[in-house]
Amino acid sequence: MNGQISFRSISRNGMLCRCAPALGLLIAVLTLLPVSANAQDLGTLFSDELSLSRTSLMLIGGITLLSIVPGLLIMITCFPFVVTVLSILRQALGLQQSPPGMVIVSLALFLTYYVMDPVFHAAWEAGLEPMVNDQLPVETALARAMEPFRKFMSAQTDPNTFAELAVLRAGDAIAPALGSEAPLSLL
Repeated sequence: MNGQISFRSISRNGMLCRCAPALGLLIAVLTLLPVSANAQDLGTLFSDELSLSRTSLMLIGGITLLSIVPGLLIMITCFPFVVTVLSILRQALGLQQSPPGMVIVSLALFLTYYVMDPVFHAAWEAGLEPMVNDQLPVETALARAMEPFRKFMSAQTDPNTFAELAVLRAGDAIAPALGSEAPLSLL
């Protein structure tokens, strides 16, 4: 046994060599045992009378909505401002990477929720809660739910900047006024 390592030399009193076949057999049996998979049927997620194509389109629409909503929430909240301020504060203190970017983003998320909670609450009461309770149609409810966000964004927007962007967007047309009638895409 010059320079060779055997299982007997690794294991204490050869215990590994005696248990290896039994352990291998146990793993093989557990791996090959049939286990029933309880997969969900799409019928439990959607009503059973919907066609498969409509169910597929609803599923694709739901996934698309889930991928777009975080970006929209970041664009219509104060999150970019809070991240910018915290990053400038880190630079002003002369710290290179002392609070990492992930910590700054986490703090910005919590501060955004704290600042935006009244707006979220107003949007829920104005549009989303009546829609959930079947008191308003979806289009009306979403328009009412966006009003608090529109009010918040117009309060945070500089009127001169808004007017310049509106002229750039519309060309030579007269710019819309900053307020409750301002287009969301411009805000």
